[in-house]
Amino acid sequence: MVNTQLARARNLRVHFYGCEKSDAEPQIAIFQSLSARSSSLEELSIGLTSNLFPFLSTLRDRVPSLRRLWIQWNDSDSQTAVHTIEAFHTAPSLIDAGIYNEYGPVPILFPTHQLTRYQLDGSWSTHEVNLKTAQNLVDARIEIAFDIEPWQQHGDIITLPCLRRLYVSHTGVLRYLRTPALQDIGFFRREDDHDLLLRLDPLLVRSTCHLRRFCFRGSPDLRGVSEILQKYPSITELAIMICYPDTGGDVVLAALCEAASTLISHLTVPNPTGSAAVFPQLSAIDFGCWNPGGEQIIVHSHPPHCSLIQAQARIRRLLVDYFRFAKMG
Repeated sequence: MVNTQLARARNLRVHFYGCEKSDAEPQIAIFQSLSARSSSLEELSIGLTSNLFPFLSTLRDRVPSLRRLWIQWNDSDSQTAVHTIEAFHTAPSLIDAGIYNEYGPVPILFPTHQLTRYQLDGSWSTHEVNLKTAQNLVDARIEIAFDIEPWQQHGDIITLPCLRRLYVSHTGVLRYLRTPALQDIGFFRREDDHDLLLRLDPLLVRSTCHLRRFCFRGSPDLRGVSEILQKYPSITELAIMICYPDTGGDVVLAALCEAASTLISHLTVPNPTGSAAVFPQLSAIDFGCWNPGGEQIIVHSHPPHCSLIQAQARIRRLLVDYFRFAKMG
């Protein structure tokens, strides 16, 4: 059945996720059938197991049309005896590549010089090597993980001339980048990130870019957000994601409504009538939340020129509606 479908397809977009605890033989058979028609692959999203990984090398130099690649691991046992992924280093059409190293560092060789999108969990030294040759990147997600030693205090500035969208899991990354075309930036704020403006300002000054969208997740620093909006009026979209407790729906709803109200109250400036209004430059606010179990809630509020009370009421109504429909589902 799988062979028949593969034979009929001219362009393959494959999502194939193995399971470490299931019988390996049929999974290997499917992968081998896929490998036999690898010249038709345009997109590959794969969840690897320890049994599937040895067969990945059969794709090397045999994926001329592959444009998008995503790799992740089924569980920690899947990375046993894995050293380096080299199968896609010579993929001539690859422009979008990502690997989710949830359980440990696995080096992967990308054709970084041709990538326009890049996502990786790894040490800063790994990212540094990749980024220095990734001059065509438009979108980058830099997750810092598995760093054993503290970061160096001084390093070369890496210029990414085409980068428009950037997410970093550690704000320390920003001190090493120059991004003249940057429009959207996001990062994870930790408890020890005491001054958002101090973290962000050197990058924007060095890059002389016109930021349009600002996003952060983690511990809120509402004073810092206000300072950034005041200094950079080019920012018209704001997105904030906070963590919420994994408890009952009514408790979560109350906590989120309070957090949203506090958020909006910190994003106000006096208007000519003397009342408080949400930052007039903002055309959109996205308020998001996630819990330790991985569930996410995102509500969208578009408050141009609305009053503080109107904005608070709107975002509260969106949250109430979300929980009402969640219960119905």
